[in-house]
Amino acid sequence: MIKMKRKLNVKNLNSGSLLFNVLLSMFLGILVCTAGQELLDEGEKIIISAERNIRVREIYQSEKNELIKSTENGIDFLPNGIIKESVKSFNDEFSATTSVNFIDNYSALARIFIKDNINGNTQEKDVYLTDPNSADGTLECNLEEKSITAFDSISGPDLGEGNYATGIDVKGDKIFVSSDSSKSTSPDLFIFELKNYALTKLSEINTGPGLLSVDVAGDFAYVANTSSAGQAQIIDVSDTKNPKVISNIKLAQFSPYPKGVSVLFNKDILYIGTTKSTSSSEITAYNVKNPYSPSKIWEYKTNTQINSILLYENYLLVATPTQSQLQVLDISNSSLIKVVKTFSPSGWQTQEGNTLFRDRKMIYFGRTVGGFNNVQNHELFALNAEALPEISIMWSKDIGSSIYGIPSRGSQIIYSTGAGKSGLWASSTQILFNSPVTDTKCSGQKIYITTKDRFGVYVITVKYAE
Repeated sequence: MIKMKRKLNVKNLNSGSLLFNVLLSMFLGILVCTAGQELLDEGEKIIISAERNIRVREIYQSEKNELIKSTENGIDFLPNGIIKESVKSFNDEFSATTSVNFIDNYSALARIFIKDNINGNTQEKDVYLTDPNSADGTLECNLEEKSITAFDSISGPDLGEGNYATGIDVKGDKIFVSSDSSKSTSPDLFIFELKNYALTKLSEINTGPGLLSVDVAGDFAYVANTSSAGQAQIIDVSDTKNPKVISNIKLAQFSPYPKGVSVLFNKDILYIGTTKSTSSSEITAYNVKNPYSPSKIWEYKTNTQINSILLYENYLLVATPTQSQLQVLDISNSSLIKVVKTFSPSGWQTQEGNTLFRDRKMIYFGRTVGGFNNVQNHELFALNAEALPEISIMWSKDIGSSIYGIPSRGSQIIYSTGAGKSGLWASSTQILFNSPVTDTKCSGQKIYITTKDRFGVYVITVKYAE
């Protein structure tokens, strides 16, 4: 009996366990199904969110392109001051509003607000606009203020034996490259087209002994020439497949003739910088409203070579190799041009003022390294533009190499180097070149670089951290 009772108890226990297991399995199944559905719902939300973010980016790009197109004939076509455009609706799911705030006479900051009307989220993105006829040429440097993780580059076609690139400028998808060859018969201005991530040569022209810099605005390229017959020239590039020299500007009437080194165009005025000369002034301003007949406005003798020129309101900044490596000229009165401030950083005995770049209210000044690096003698300086004519140094940095371009954007400090270690640098990200950099420009999301060799034209695409 006892055994039978034990068997019955075991049977009862097994029956209870079975029922318990069945109920537990059903409960767990419900939990798994619920959790699975929640995961599916969450996954669907993520997919929908990603799709809407893609749509936001598409709307931003569309609005940005429209803004840039609206300034093709000049930034003056934008309404003055802070404005609010009428809200644009995209299938009632999104709306975009744009505000434009003028920074100065030739640049503005546009802010695009894109609202997702479904979830109520709003994203804002900035677009930096410049006048195509301004001191910034046709450059709209819209690099994002995000961490740069990589540089991706393509290089240009062969410029020819003994020919090396000296300067670069960009107008839309057209790239203009100046060069200096050991052969007087070689071309010294090349026009390329950037299409499908490749550079195609459209044309070339030989202007004389060689060119050292180029600035393009509208239908014309303004170049600094090494010729004794003329230190600057104006080239009609309205037909990019058939450029033509239409004007030659000769600054000195007797020898020794200077060489053209730097040029800057701004609103019908061409500023020309030359090597040090005993026969002419080193910086001259010409009215080129009629590009076929330039007329001199003023000239100023600095007694030193002008390596780079930058304009900010009524002040012209020049980088030089002399003790006063950065000079600020007041040009508000064309009959009374004068240097109002100079900057002589430590190391001027061996280093040279080399390049200037402006990002909104910040001006960057770069120097050569001077043969060997002294960590106390910095090569990169940041100045407060609003403090001009005072030279207010915000910060400086030892680079250990010569600076040949500073296409920085906000907190994102980017610079190119020549002598020493040639490359493009952004924090810990870099790309190195086989030859020293000679010039650097930024347009849109790309950086354009020339180096001192026959293959020295590079288009750099910036990649950011996600």
